[in-house]
Amino acid sequence: MITGMSERDRAPISRAEAPFYRFMFAILDAYHEEGIRDRMKLGAYAKQLLAREPLPEIPAGLSREEFATGLVEKVDRMSGIDPAISVSWLMDALVAWNDCAEVYLWTSNIIEGREHAQVLMQPFYVLAIECLKRRLGPFPLGQPGIPASSDERKMAKALVGLGESLATDLQTGEATGRYLEALRWDPDDSEGARPRLAISLTLHGDTESAAAVITQAKPTIFGLYAGAVVAYAQTEGTGPARKALLNANMMNPDVANILTGRRKMLGMLTGKARFDEAQYVCLMLAPVVNGMPGFSAWVKREIPAGPMKKGRR
Repeated sequence: MITGMSERDRAPISRAEAPFYRFMFAILDAYHEEGIRDRMKLGAYAKQLLAREPLPEIPAGLSREEFATGLVEKVDRMSGIDPAISVSWLMDALVAWNDCAEVYLWTSNIIEGREHAQVLMQPFYVLAIECLKRRLGPFPLGQPGIPASSDERKMAKALVGLGESLATDLQTGEATGRYLEALRWDPDDSEGARPRLAISLTLHGDTESAAAVITQAKPTIFGLYAGAVVAYAQTEGTGPARKALLNANMMNPDVANILTGRRKMLGMLTGKARFDEAQYVCLMLAPVVNGMPGFSAWVKREIPAGPMKKGRR
């Protein structure tokens, strides 16, 4: 059984959800327990599993692809309002059109919040990439200044997700390759591959290349924190690293509060924009927490605890 996945974790909430979760856990076992890592072999196994499921009724006049795409769009609009219906639609979409990469990207969202979620997501990013390569062809055609197509952005999203998962598992060399490939599909970097690439290079010991990459990253909160990580590794936490950290902290102090353990990460949306944003940034910083343990301690030293708001513990 996969680490962190209890029988309770595996139990579907309703009969409508059972086919989807049965498929999801079969893929997780194949990848993490049986070691089926090759994307073509994993894709073939997924198709074998899907062939056992009954084909949903497809309205006249719709192709399988159109039917599946429509179901995923309905799930997007639902935004998690009814999980049972959503996963039922996702399963119908995948059975109807086995190359529906959008379902695999959604599956990674569903796993979010489980223990070891970042690592568990790997096979679904692998499957999404396999589907999209059949759809787009094996080689990216993107050029700087020319917006990537919707499918090219999805490819970049899947590659960034896989890279982040590999980096969290401290497979920084593999992660670096995925981020570089994501940038070839989407040179304008709508998925934030550059700050992740800078972190991965830093953890791999190549701070010089990391510093060059981070200068091209967008100045998001995560991008600023990635810059602080690179500067910390280069200067052992002095001078430029302090400045980079303080700049990042000004944009959202809750990131430092979570990194230092002053606030607990809840792993779910709270409705508080700043805290939810901080949780997301900390998820992206998981490779740093795992691979550079001194970073969190340094943040704690450099960012003193502020006064707690009334009612906050």
